[in-house]
Amino acid sequence: MKRLFTIGSALSITLMLGACQDSEEGQNEENQETEQNQEEGQDADTVIAYDYFNLKVDYQDLENAYAVEYEKQGEGQDVDITDNINDKEYDTTDSSVAFGDIQPAFGELDFDENTPDEEVAQQLIDAFGLRDDYESIELEVDFTEGGEKEFTHENQSSS
Repeated sequence: MKRLFTIGSALSITLMLGACQDSEEGQNEENQETEQNQEEGQDADTVIAYDYFNLKVDYQDLENAYAVEYEKQGEGQDVDITDNINDKEYDTTDSSVAFGDIQPAFGELDFDENTPDEEVAQQLIDAFGLRDDYESIELEVDFTEGGEKEFTHENQSSS
């Protein structure tokens, strides 16, 4: 009888531990999904450090060659891209193709209102994959954390 009780107790404990482990695994999976969603949301917020971003790039052989206008609107955004270099034009909102095209570029930008204009111009060229022989770059930015930057940079080496 003791042996039967011991075996029954051992089986009960095994089943309870197995059930607890399944429950913990389920909780771990839910926690991982929640953490991943939070990280993705934080990445999107971190990447888009601007309430307003307006970039215009001209080349000697092509006026209005490249332009990006981004504006936060509540929980969404409005994005306009004109890319006459590659013959593309977008005018879409929220999780659009245009937003998908500029989001990685925003992630590469690391400047504030005190960063020298030449350094910002080079970051813009690198981040948006533009040619170095631009004639001028115009930028107007309102940062989410406050502050703004506005400049026109003439390329001295393009002449």
